[in-house]
Amino acid sequence: MASTVPFVASSALGEKLLGGLQKVLTAAKAPVSLVKTDANAVAASATHILAGPLNPVCTGELANKFALSTKVTKAAAADLYPNTIYPALGCEAVQNLYALSNPDFVSSGGASHTDAVVKTKEQDPDGHALKLLELQKEQDRSIQNFFNAEAKTSLQETLKMACDKALESKVDKKTVTVVSKPGDKMSSKFDELFAGVVKSETDSRADELRAASVSVEVTPVGSAWPKMVMYPESTQLLVCPPTEAGEEMATLFIGLAGGTGMVSQKLSGGASVYTCANYEDNENPTGALLAACDLLTDMGHEAEAKKVRAALDKTYKTDKILPKDMPGGKADLNAFIEAVAKNC
Repeated sequence: MASTVPFVASSALGEKLLGGLQKVLTAAKAPVSLVKTDANAVAASATHILAGPLNPVCTGELANKFALSTKVTKAAAADLYPNTIYPALGCEAVQNLYALSNPDFVSSGGASHTDAVVKTKEQDPDGHALKLLELQKEQDRSIQNFFNAEAKTSLQETLKMACDKALESKVDKKTVTVVSKPGDKMSSKFDELFAGVVKSETDSRADELRAASVSVEVTPVGSAWPKMVMYPESTQLLVCPPTEAGEEMATLFIGLAGGTGMVSQKLSGGASVYTCANYEDNENPTGALLAACDLLTDMGHEAEAKKVRAALDKTYKTDKILPKDMPGGKADLNAFIEAVAKNC
């Protein structure tokens, strides 16, 4: 019996993609039925969600509803475009998503504080204004503490996932590169919180990480950029905080991995959302099919996932049929989907 999986489309192009994905899944005999669902209408009980390229609003709605803390981006270009300029990235980008649901907290480094004018004793003989000010300050402190605790939990989940992935890697020596702010910038409260979480998490697992030859390197974004471009093989996990520096590195990683049309992404928390990198007016069939493979694998349908991936490889490498959103591609969405489905 087929499992029903909600499919979130945040654009007309995403809706077109839905039919193509279902066609390939059916050709691969995957027991999954996709149902178009608005982001704000996905059932709270959902555990697996497939999506087309998501706009920030839909991503934020899903992040809020399912407490999504982490986004993992995988590279694919070197596999589908062998012997090209794309580096063989044996790496995944692990990005914290706290900014999606709390942009004001991240940009300001904390909750907003009340601005109040302290009145003189003559202006406030009974001290009511002063008492009100103290109450407002106490409320601000409570809000600040709540957001600090929430942000810390989210960051801990991201760091734990990155370390777990490094421990599972088959590479002899594993490097987890944690992106930090440029060294010449003033620290915000959020930068300090992130640095504290990185230290506490790595210190608490120091023996375990050392035994598995995992090193965690906190690297300013200005140094992380050339490291990823010149020595992509030197990093197995790239950890990006929900800050401007983290967003810069996550964007660079997508470019190195082949661009928005060539990567799959998984957002994790109370549910798992499988999608591809955002891009305006880009159907992203390759990234969406790779995301569908990850969905099938996590649902226990490994054989069907391998069938779809093999069909995708054959379509690229043997048939030379590439979607028009990729370099050298000429096939429209229907032609590309037909070719992949035929190879399943």
